[in-house]
Amino acid sequence: LDQARELAAIDSWNAELAAVYRRLTSSHLWTSDVEYNRALVWAKASAGSFVVEEFGKGIWAGLPWFRDNWGRDTFISLPGTLLVAGRFDEAKTVLENFARYQKLDALSARDYGRIPNRVAAGDKIIYNTVDGTPWMIREALEYMRYSGDAEYARTILPLIREYVKGARTHWLDQEGFLTHDDADTWMDARIAGKQAWSPRGNRAVEIQALWFTALEAGARDGRRQR
Repeated sequence: LDQARELAAIDSWNAELAAVYRRLTSSHLWTSDVEYNRALVWAKASAGSFVVEEFGKGIWAGLPWFRDNWGRDTFISLPGTLLVAGRFDEAKTVLENFARYQKLDALSARDYGRIPNRVAAGDKIIYNTVDGTPWMIREALEYMRYSGDAEYARTILPLIREYVKGARTHWLDQEGFLTHDDADTWMDARIAGKQAWSPRGNRAVEIQALWFTALEAGARDGRRQR
């Protein structure tokens, strides 16, 4: 009721216009091409509309079907949605929101160290993705590069250590490749919740690139703290 009274006491329409203007001008690229400028602003406004507070700060994966916070989709879209837009505080909050869901209950769990594949209303949190966590680690490094917040390395390093511990315990082969289940990549659909709809094997090429990138990001973060 207090919040409703506060809204009623102000010019909420113009306050919202001012807030949108601040979001769209916190960073900008302006050229001599008017149509290009307009398209860029609309793209920024459109992407920004997917930043929500429903399950803590997050980025919806898409409407109308994916009105949830998906780990993979969130961190693929975070640079273009929040970092290049200069919305660093929100980007940090998204990282922190997913970090609090990292699975740390028992090292014997095959998902130990992972962040969720999906956080959704009315559903249990699920961890059946091999790439969500390395995407997050990559974007934590990107956040530090864009914002200059080098101290964030202290926050993210414990998450990286536990993720690597879980990966080495359950998923690393003798050659150092990160293995995974048939439906643990971006193609994670299963028939009746069992058979992989489009099996990818257990060493998908982009997963190895993400694994290498996560290790590289962790090493860089570690050097920042020396």
